Amino acid sequence: MGNQFLDSVSDLSAIVNLINPLDDSGKTMNAKEIELAGVEIEGEIFRWFASRLSRDWTRFAKKEDANDSALDEKLISKMSFFGISRGEIRIVLSKESFSSNLSIWSEEDFMRISRAVFTYIKPIIRVVNKGDLIHEGKTLEEITAMGYTIISADYELSIWKALNHGLIKSVENPEPNETANPAQKNALKLISDLFSAEKVSRIADMFSHIVYNILSYIVVYPVFDESKWTDKKGTILPDTFLMPKKSTA
Repeated sequence: MGNQFLDSVSDLSAIVNLINPLDDSGKTMNAKEIELAGVEIEGEIFRWFASRLSRDWTRFAKKEDANDSALDEKLISKMSFFGISRGEIRIVLSKESFSSNLSIWSEEDFMRISRAVFTYIKPIIRVVNKGDLIHEGKTLEEITAMGYTIISADYELSIWKALNHGLIKSVENPEPNETANPAQKNALKLISDLFSAEKVSRIADMFSHIVYNILSYIVVYPVFDESKWTDKKGTILPDTFLMPKKSTA
């Protein structure tokens, strides 16, 4: 993981860990194998963050330990490099205990703070793709019980293709219209049945859950008068902003 990933981490609010449930031979993995695949990817992220954070640590720790500052103030110059604010550092420190003596921090401390960052500040959401190929109901139940979200990118693409060809009126409700032939109607029914079974989520629903439930973002409308959907010139503003709760303008 290099500089491009570093730039992404600085800007992002959450990470979607998208897991392919097929092994190298194209066979569907069981729930335990899928879990291990997700853990392996996240382990790489944790180790990368810990390695970057601990760079030049001895000199950094010596300098910061020379003053009486609080731990969050000591860490800000390092953590801000990853797009993490002082308030977010305080959240991490309220969840996990770390020595204020930076000089005695060990590899275990760097890994612990790394896991804390990607749990409380930039959460990792585990998502399994190709839900249409996971045929066993037991496997689907086991995956969802582990807290994973299951999606089907191929089925989502099929829905958009159906919309573009005039076979459906809405991607939210992909019911075939009169122009669809029997084969197309059967295909759309198969897709609808998969999503209506509540084990496989729509991608839009997944992102809505991340934004509103996990990150607790709110929708902010940049209007001049809150009773009108316009700016001061009367122009209707279609754009909105997603912001954390308690944000100020």
